[in-house]
Amino acid sequence: ATIASLWNVGVPRVVVAGIADNEKVIARQAFALLQEHLDIRLMELEYIPMGGEEDKLVPKVAMIQFQNAIREFRRLDGNGGGKAERIHNSPRESNYNITPSWLGDDPSRWQYIYFSEPDLILHIRPGAASALSNELKRGNLLNAHRLQPLPHMHQFMDVYESAAAANLSDALDLQSKILPELGSFASIHHLDASIGDTCCD
Repeated sequence: ATIASLWNVGVPRVVVAGIADNEKVIARQAFALLQEHLDIRLMELEYIPMGGEEDKLVPKVAMIQFQNAIREFRRLDGNGGGKAERIHNSPRESNYNITPSWLGDDPSRWQYIYFSEPDLILHIRPGAASALSNELKRGNLLNAHRLQPLPHMHQFMDVYESAAAANLSDALDLQSKILPELGSFASIHHLDASIGDTCCD
C-alpha cells in the first residue's frame, strides 16, 4: 500500500531497504502486486539488503548508505552529469552496486528524495502537487504529517448497542478500544468540500 501510494502521486523510483532474510521475498511479492500499475506508468523498484551492518535500525542504516551512494557518485562523476559506474563501495556491500542500486543508472536526473517507512501511506491532493514542488524549488524541506485514525463511538454506536444487548463484557471491551462520545470527544466536525473545507494539504 505504501508503494502504491507513491506510484499514485507519480514518484518514479522506489528503493526498499531491509535487514531480515524474508524481507527481500516480501518486497518482491509487493513489486509483483504492482505490476498491473507499472504497465500503465513505469516506476523503478529496487530492494537493497542492509546485511552486514552492526546497527540494525533500518532507517538509520538506509540513510547512511544512501548518503554513501550520493558521495560516491559525486566523487566519480564530478558535477554529477553522467551515468553511475558499476562499482562496489566496500567488501560488505559487494552483493550490490551501491550507486546504481540506490540512484539507478542515471543518478543525475534526481533532484529530491522522499524518505518514508513501510507503514506510511502518502496522500496528496493532485491540486497541491504544484505548490509543493514550488516549495522544494525554493529550497524548503517538506515533511509529511503522520495521521493516526482513531475509532469513535459515533461510527460504532450500532455495533456497541448490539454488543451491549448480547453480552455486557463484549460491550465493555469495545468501549475500551474506541473514543467515547463524551466531553471533548462529543462533537463531530464534518468537512464540507462545497464550501472549501479541506484536510491536511
